[in-house]
Amino acid sequence: MTHTPAPLPTRPPFEKRETSRPQSIMHMGGTILSIDIAVHPSMGWPAVVAVEASLTTMDKPHVFVRTYNPVTRRWGSTQSIGSQGTALFSRFRTAQIAISADNTIHLVWGPGQIPKLGLYAIESHDYGESWSSPRVIAHQSYGVFDIAAAADGSVFVLANSEAKQHPLIIRRSSQGQWQPPEVLAMPSWYGSTGALSIAGEGQQANITLVTTGGGGSSTDNSLFSAQRKGPNGLWNLEHHLVKTDKIDLLTHVRAIPLPDGTLFTFAMDAHNNVYALRIRNGQRQPIMQVVQGSGQQTPYIAAAYDPVSYTHLTLPTNREV
Repeated sequence: MTHTPAPLPTRPPFEKRETSRPQSIMHMGGTILSIDIAVHPSMGWPAVVAVEASLTTMDKPHVFVRTYNPVTRRWGSTQSIGSQGTALFSRFRTAQIAISADNTIHLVWGPGQIPKLGLYAIESHDYGESWSSPRVIAHQSYGVFDIAAAADGSVFVLANSEAKQHPLIIRRSSQGQWQPPEVLAMPSWYGSTGALSIAGEGQQANITLVTTGGGGSSTDNSLFSAQRKGPNGLWNLEHHLVKTDKIDLLTHVRAIPLPDGTLFTFAMDAHNNVYALRIRNGQRQPIMQVVQGSGQQTPYIAAAYDPVSYTHLTLPTNREV
């Protein structure tokens, strides 16, 4: 009797795509202070938002956005967002962008001038060619941390309240209605950063977020996480302390959605170290250090997940790491 060995496990072949040459998509006269990019969840076309300001003049910062049109296969024109009362406040300058499955681009920026420290939202339904009128979704804010779109078209914004000194969650329903801001019982200050991730949709949507502490209400080494199932569920809040030989700010929080949860990466200012916190199936795993730093420059972190190789990549900008 002939014995036939079991075949070795294999993976299905995946499409190999050629990488296009790098190209400049925005030309600005000032300095780019922040940038965010979003991609369509299934088609992959991107949109980019950037905050630009002059470091040599008293000009106020500006928000610019540009979108790739998958129909024409060309980048659209760069557009300036916000004017007069909705222009960015000079000190705090934030902007975040997301794309939902129905091709709607969602852009949130702030704080602005009218109302005081206001947070604004607009949307586009034609690949960034035109935008809706700005809508105030919060006031007395330090700005927006992050924005994420759920599969059903609802949108969640993580912001920072100047009035409450706590993070805010602001939800846009799948029907397009913005809800009043919800205050999270976690301390924050103007130097805090944060990120959030959405999995699922409707009443089954799992919302996971992380913000950093600091300032006068918590220690600088503090990290706070919150989880909730559904838009009206109860929050599960946790306080994490990063144990090191120094006390310093935690910065640059980034969220990477994974098949079974979310990976959050963040940096520590003084050490120039990069850390990761993984929340898997609703359970928090121990904080791990993923990059050992040696310089004085605060790293800006870019993080990504490759579903083909089941690996995640963390890339700090500091050359000494």
